[in-house]
Amino acid sequence: MTENSSLLSWSEAQKLLGSYGISLSGEAVVEVDVCKVAGKYAFPLVLKGYATFNSHKKEQGLVRLGINNEEELTRVYTELDVQMKGWSGQNEIVLQPTASSGIELVIGARRDPTFGAVLMFGLGGTLVEVLNEVVFALAPLDLQAALAMLERWPRRQLLDGYRGWPTVDRQELATLLIKLGHLISEHLEILEIDLNPVIVGHKGLILVDVRVTVNQRIAEYA
Repeated sequence: MTENSSLLSWSEAQKLLGSYGISLSGEAVVEVDVCKVAGKYAFPLVLKGYATFNSHKKEQGLVRLGINNEEELTRVYTELDVQMKGWSGQNEIVLQPTASSGIELVIGARRDPTFGAVLMFGLGGTLVEVLNEVVFALAPLDLQAALAMLERWPRRQLLDGYRGWPTVDRQELATLLIKLGHLISEHLEILEIDLNPVIVGHKGLILVDVRVTVNQRIAEYA
């Protein structure tokens, strides 16, 4: 991040994306009885610490997987709460159901100084920066352009029932790209949005994680 940029909190990002019909998995549980919130879901669960100054949660030990009961849940929540106490910014702990297995994708948007709003689609997960299996398109898109973007992806066979995985609904993926394209085109304060991973499998699209970077100077007047 640059000097004039900052990350939105998870709740802020959830609200922003929700206003464009984009839903994230999970909910923030800061200052709430974590076991009460967990009653909506089945174990195993995931807890994540979201710090607005830190975009790499795993490296900081802020992602805790495989929580199997209320005792573990309370302990892990307390550990994260203690770890994040005193950190600057709006920090939250988020509870999520364990995501079903599937293909991990990244869907993103960024503001390029030359081309303006640009969309990105490709293989996601922790290796996204290493694999670099992505395609780009100028935003916003209509349905035809969004489907064409998916067709340009070198790994598009992964969307067509690869090795037993269900065929991915390309219309659903294209619709997500369209919504994200409108979002970044209409919000000039946004520098970058990363939905990573977006898991596609037997349960459709699951948006597991998000990072939204904004230009703080513009955001103050937005």
